[in-house]
Amino acid sequence: MYKSYFYKSFMLFVFTFCIVSIGVSQDVKNYTSLEEVWKDVKQSNTLFKNAAIQSELAELARKTAIGNIINPRMPVSFTMLDNTRLQNNFIPAEIFGGPAGTFREVTFGQQYNALLSLQPQFDIFNLSAISQIKSAKINQQLTESQNLLNEMTLYESVNATYYNIVSLKNQRVVLAKNIEIATQIKAKVTDRYQEGIIRKQDVNEAEVNLIALQDKLEQLEYNISLQKNILSLFLENKWKPAVEEDLLNYVLDNVPVPISGNIQYKNAMLQSKMLHQDIKVLQHQYYPTLSFTSSLN
Repeated sequence: MYKSYFYKSFMLFVFTFCIVSIGVSQDVKNYTSLEEVWKDVKQSNTLFKNAAIQSELAELARKTAIGNIINPRMPVSFTMLDNTRLQNNFIPAEIFGGPAGTFREVTFGQQYNALLSLQPQFDIFNLSAISQIKSAKINQQLTESQNLLNEMTLYESVNATYYNIVSLKNQRVVLAKNIEIATQIKAKVTDRYQEGIIRKQDVNEAEVNLIALQDKLEQLEYNISLQKNILSLFLENKWKPAVEEDLLNYVLDNVPVPISGNIQYKNAMLQSKMLHQDIKVLQHQYYPTLSFTSSLN
């Protein structure tokens, strides 16, 4: 039991040390606007790299569908035969210039036989392959729409986290002033109590108010640290963000213009269109295909 407790304590110490080391090793980067955060998020977040790969795969699928419309193919087969025993015949030796009345043993046949067969083929009309091209184009549009939807969701999360930090930091300024005022009030109340002007209850109420404000400040500091860690995750933990923008001096002209159009609706319509096209592709697989086939041996 003692060994188990020691092992758990040791692992907790190692885990805590790793977290602290990672936090210390991070470089601090100051941000004065949301646009600066967006720029680094777009360069660092793996969502954009994944979106680029998905777009490339969709484009490759479209080109493959176009290439498969004729579906060129050439089955190749090669056969080699080794005749270890060939037929032996006796023929008159005089054919080879030998004496008359004698015979000579001759082996007929070919010991090695090889056959190379080529069968070039391609489709002249394949309705299923034609439908697959349209399906690939819809998939390409759906991929771009999904990437845009994921990007919008990421930006919304970044925006919320960024302005949470800005708001909490300004709340901290106001709360610090309130604590300063509450400290002064407590000092004055204590002096008047010592002079016998007010009751002890008034001093206790001033102390309770000061403690409550200090507790709120601690909770506020924790929430700011939590929001900074969340913002750091959007930056793939490459550095520790420090937001310096002041909400009191925020200019409304800097508010980004929202994206026009309903991305969610467009994405849902493309998904529905994709499903209907997949059904057509499956149905057209049962249609006859006109193909060209040849054989070369």
